[in-house]
Amino acid sequence: MSSIQDAFAGPERSRPPPNRRRDKPTLVCETCRKRKQKCDRQQPCQRCVQHGIQCTYANSGPFSAGISQHAASARPRANLQARLAQLESLVVTMMEDPGPSRETPVATALTGNSATGRVLADNSTPIEARDESSKTSESGSIRLNASESRYVGSSHWASILDGIAELKDHLEAEEEIQTNSATPGSIPAPEDDMEMPLLYSVRSASRAQILDSIPPKQVLDRYISHYFNSLDLASGAFHTGKFMREYAEFCQNSSETPIMWLGLLYSIMCMAVMSYDIVGKSEVEDPKALIDQYREKTAQCLLLGKYANGGQYTWETIYQYVIIELSSRKDVTQTIGILHGVSMNLLLQMGYHRDPFHFPSISPFAGEIRRRNWVKCLEGDLQMSMRTGIPRRITAGHWDTEEPRNLHDSDFDEDTKEIPPSRPETEVTAVTQLIARRRMLVAVGAAVDLSSSIKPPAYTDVLAVDRQVREAEESLPPPLKMKPLHASVSDQPVLIMHRLYLALMFRIGEVMIHRKYLNEEGHSFSYSRKKCLDSCLSVLQLQHTLNEETMVGGLLHFAGAKLLLGNHAFLTACITLCGAMYKGLHAAGNEHAVGREEDIKTALWNSLGAWMKNESLSREARIAAESIRLVLKKNGWFSDLLPSPDQGSAPVNAMGLESLGGFFGHGIDSFGEAPLTMFNNEWDVEGFPWFLDPLNGGMSLDDGQT
Repeated sequence: MSSIQDAFAGPERSRPPPNRRRDKPTLVCETCRKRKQKCDRQQPCQRCVQHGIQCTYANSGPFSAGISQHAASARPRANLQARLAQLESLVVTMMEDPGPSRETPVATALTGNSATGRVLADNSTPIEARDESSKTSESGSIRLNASESRYVGSSHWASILDGIAELKDHLEAEEEIQTNSATPGSIPAPEDDMEMPLLYSVRSASRAQILDSIPPKQVLDRYISHYFNSLDLASGAFHTGKFMREYAEFCQNSSETPIMWLGLLYSIMCMAVMSYDIVGKSEVEDPKALIDQYREKTAQCLLLGKYANGGQYTWETIYQYVIIELSSRKDVTQTIGILHGVSMNLLLQMGYHRDPFHFPSISPFAGEIRRRNWVKCLEGDLQMSMRTGIPRRITAGHWDTEEPRNLHDSDFDEDTKEIPPSRPETEVTAVTQLIARRRMLVAVGAAVDLSSSIKPPAYTDVLAVDRQVREAEESLPPPLKMKPLHASVSDQPVLIMHRLYLALMFRIGEVMIHRKYLNEEGHSFSYSRKKCLDSCLSVLQLQHTLNEETMVGGLLHFAGAKLLLGNHAFLTACITLCGAMYKGLHAAGNEHAVGREEDIKTALWNSLGAWMKNESLSREARIAAESIRLVLKKNGWFSDLLPSPDQGSAPVNAMGLESLGGFFGHGIDSFGEAPLTMFNNEWDVEGFPWFLDPLNGGMSLDDGQT
């Protein structure tokens, strides 16, 4: 029982002993501290004078003659505690006012007067603070400092929480007295984007050096076999028969092999080793070293082959390289977004957005492969948009590439003069799931575009996109339509995984369509409120199913590495549901939640179990777990769900999703940590849960710094 309560309590937030606390005040002004610039500590300082901005020191207003630094630093801490006490009302404020988008305001003080540094001593939230918070949330969130500028749209979960996250700015003055508040390793350190060789520094290599690093054929054969038979990625990248013929030619005479094809080969080897490392296979002694080596060789081939020219094998290689970089990181950083943009620009430059029918110079074989590739391009663009909170690069009206045909690779080859008719959609081929994904991507893409639009859509447009999503789901090939797991026991696990992925994407699309109306009162938006609640619960049920069935012994365990899923959808549904339930089950706008208390409690409880395993490794998992704890406690559900001592353990699967592959790769965090790395340490969104200790009902000043 105690271990469960300890796990539920999350990371410790114990303050250091009094004799180890530093009472030294902050001596530099707020502007210089944020910009990490040298401050002359004058009142005002010279830098603020030069830039014509107000010079403010911590815990004080603008300095003038006669106000000492000591007097400023001695202001009562009660003011800070009063500000923190307003957090609960700010959570509600964050979800309110889903009206028209406004110009993104400069985020100033959420409470009190930012010009004078005054704070409210009571628990009320002024109208100005409410407007500021809601405007920031609905207009998206932008973070500016001297070294970077980063934006997420209003539909992104980080933006939903941003009204609370900005409270961290008011706590930064307290960082000086925090010592040893976090245990080593309790907070994941940000990853270094400078290790991404293609965009930054890759050692030059000659063709001979690249060939010398190719492993023996026996090892190479195992890599290729694992890639084609286990990773379920080849259907979206290239034709299996063509690649194997080229591989045979390479083994006979490697001196004639195009350098870009070698890059493709290295990317395949890299992904195979990455998969070995995830599932715990022992085919290689030092997988990390091999992954780094093969990743570097892939980048060297791209550069040596002048990938910007878009020659043969270029798109396939850079597509695989993006997968590798995304799968190598727990966080989706701004740099990965730039790399994705490079691949998208290359894609458009090569004309993939236009159907090959328009261009007689493209052979029927090449045209059909391009149609397959285009589906993966649409998918990558949609997923990147959802995870980074920026608009899609590929939108409706700017492409006309047709669906690929439902064919086996053996149905056609390079010599085919006319592509045969598509097989019936009741027959499963490697391309059937691409056809289903394309239909889903068009509909869910419309939902993403709607939610990221800076112009508030008419409600009739919202209902039209909602209908488009439903119709797309109904149009799926029969083998890929969702059905209960107990009715799928005779199906291949990878087929079940594809069904779950499609269902998840349709549900999260509905959440994005209707989220803004979740807190609108009145009968007019009742449909949206119910739809959003139902979809959130469905997403969390899918999370629970996947969490259980992808564990060792589960129905989907051996398909875990094949699943093209990310945890962004689970996080979005979790945060949205927490935002609604934080107001209270019977609050205005929650009429559809009444009578479903047990469903909501169970969904949140099971979701908490899924996040807990990765809480110390993933910032997103920590955000989700803290949010759920807060909501469970506030609604009085926490004690109801804890087991009694004679029950032994909690009725929740606390295992992680370690076998659940990310969208582009493998592992729960692959391609799924965008929201937290969109902000640096100075503006970190994860500030929200760290301020709260929901188990003890108090506040914590754990700053969450890495």
